[in-house]
Amino acid sequence: MDDKPTKMVAYYRLSKPKKGKNKNETIRDAYGLEDQRREVARLAEKYGATLIGEFPEIETGTNKKARRPELEKAILLAQMHKATLVIGKLDRLARNTHFVTGLMEKKVKFMCANAPEQDETMIELSAVMAAKEARDIGDRTKRALRIAKEQGVKLGSARPGHWKGREHLRGFKQATAASAIARKRRVREAYQVILELIVKWQAEGVSYDVIAERLNARNYMTLGNKPFRAPSVLNVMRLFGKEPVKRPFVLRICSKCHLEVRVPADRDPDLPIICHRCEDVAVSI
Repeated sequence: MDDKPTKMVAYYRLSKPKKGKNKNETIRDAYGLEDQRREVARLAEKYGATLIGEFPEIETGTNKKARRPELEKAILLAQMHKATLVIGKLDRLARNTHFVTGLMEKKVKFMCANAPEQDETMIELSAVMAAKEARDIGDRTKRALRIAKEQGVKLGSARPGHWKGREHLRGFKQATAASAIARKRRVREAYQVILELIVKWQAEGVSYDVIAERLNARNYMTLGNKPFRAPSVLNVMRLFGKEPVKRPFVLRICSKCHLEVRVPADRDPDLPIICHRCEDVAVSI
């Protein structure tokens, strides 16, 4: 990298736990986690950078559709502090280009702790080669399973004892309900980072359109990778059980641009009025 990072946010990806282990046990027994942490610590010491956050996540590297709430948190924190996102190890990025191109689209500076000399193009090429390797492994696995099935071996949920003790989860409706609960939990975790900002601005009387503008100006995106709008801001609040506050507003004159601006009716009339656009300009300067 040409610019030496001064602040870093670490993201560690752990493979999904093997049968018989839960997520906490997987993290505790350092399933690759400690090795990734050592690489990041070594890199931070090399550049004299400050590590401002660490986000471990358990997810299969080849899963393109996986929601990665911990990665979203890491990206938001890196954007907020203009820090560099550091991946623990190059082979933990993912075995597909979707992961790498997603980081590039979000315009986040990122690097790999064990290969800091590699630029984004080299990292993308490495991901392409790893994706090919993953496809080859998948093809070999499919052939082996097909042969096993032809020999009468029961696979998947059809195998004996698979549902023992978990019969209540069997069936389309039960699975759909469990999936909805899991998805809502992942969404809450991803939006937890920006909730504080939304609540703060709402308490100041800022409109939801303006809150959406401020989030977009800070490079925050929805989980659908789209800019925020007033309805999406409201959806985030309702997700956490926070209903919109209806407050009376009055029109006042901004002391800088002299345009009308809405302010809460209970605001101290002696305080100077500065509209959100003038305020944002002052912050950016």
